[in-house]
Amino acid sequence: MTKKKVAIIASIVIAAILLIAGVSYAYYSANVKEVNKTETVIKTDELSITFTGTQEITAENMIPGDSFTKKFTVENTSGVAVTYNVYMQNITNEFNEDLVYVLSDENGVVVAEIPLPETNADKTYIKTGITIAAGATKEYSLRVEFKYLDTPQNDYQNKTFNATLGIDTTPIDIVKVINEKITFTNLTEEITITKKFEVRNLSEAKQIYDLKLSDITNDYNTDVKFNLIKNEEEVLTDQTITGSEMVLLEGQEISANTTDYYEIEFKLTTTVGMNDTKIMLLADEIKKFDATAEVEFTKVETEKSGASILSIVAKEKSNEGIYNYNVNGETYSVHYYAFDGDQTWSENKTFGDENDIATADEYAKNMVIVKVDGDLTIDSGITVGPKYSNYGGPKGFMLYVTGTLTNNGTIDNSHGAKAEGQNVYLWKNEDGTYEY
Repeated sequence: MTKKKVAIIASIVIAAILLIAGVSYAYYSANVKEVNKTETVIKTDELSITFTGTQEITAENMIPGDSFTKKFTVENTSGVAVTYNVYMQNITNEFNEDLVYVLSDENGVVVAEIPLPETNADKTYIKTGITIAAGATKEYSLRVEFKYLDTPQNDYQNKTFNATLGIDTTPIDIVKVINEKITFTNLTEEITITKKFEVRNLSEAKQIYDLKLSDITNDYNTDVKFNLIKNEEEVLTDQTITGSEMVLLEGQEISANTTDYYEIEFKLTTTVGMNDTKIMLLADEIKKFDATAEVEFTKVETEKSGASILSIVAKEKSNEGIYNYNVNGETYSVHYYAFDGDQTWSENKTFGDENDIATADEYAKNMVIVKVDGDLTIDSGITVGPKYSNYGGPKGFMLYVTGTLTNNGTIDNSHGAKAEGQNVYLWKNEDGTYEY
């Protein structure tokens, strides 16, 4: 058993000094050519995108249970790592939420099953902030399915979906609402209308947002009420809509690369008259409700600067996420984990994920740093360490304990990493020199 007041287990990949070029977010015009009628290739100054067939996604004459797959590849033809986004544009969607898609790459699902975007001409981003190493290639499959349900779906016979699939390197909003338009007419007391929408965090760090309805047109006035359900849990009940804008929820935390699923249920419940007669709509009286679900988010600061890596970690109070540590002209991408208070780990702990470590085509991207703000006891027989594969682990692993570390198990960081080297300024001495 070993004890140490401030315990740090650190292993950092140190190799030759390389200049690490910053990611370019410039937008480039593209040259498009068709190859043998079976492939479409788009080339920019940085990327080459090859689509099976064309860029177009077309779903027509589908019956419940039908599906098809669109394949494309993205190749980084530049000499530096590039961050890009996948989007759909010029969308015509005559279906409802039953027409869904799943986006996968060679490593698995990138975007889990969700409805295709609603009709609009603008870009709708389905995945953002994807980093691809210099010279690397990523292969994607976009699977579209008309879900089979145990309810009538005849209304969607002979309907179509059309969109153009694309790639760009333009910076975009990191928290977005999907299927944000909420509209209906002629609500009656026999019917509850449910509208679904999603809030997606497209970034690599936790974000905080407020949810609101804007541009509200409500012919029902106070006669309509609603319930709001978030991730299958009712969070608002029997709420009345007033005004042209209404804040629904404030200070909602959303983890990196995750989605909050919302349902808003509208019902007509007001009664009038001495005999408590329910409101009825005349046949020629068309009432309408329109609104747009929006988010206002407070971006969590992901850029951290300090005299050394250890000095940043010592002051770090963030939640789990991806952060950039800037030290003496170097930038380190860090997957950070935080534990508040004393901890006893009686089960094996693996930190990091497949996005931190190398693949056959890409170098490891991130260091993994775990901070315990308190005492830590690792029980006998327990192993703590980073995720790894045949290509090693992350660019570095650090376990930082502010209190007493009692290690009766194993802290395993023996797997190395396939990674680009850089100076790692772990600690700055009083004379201004660095330990690295």
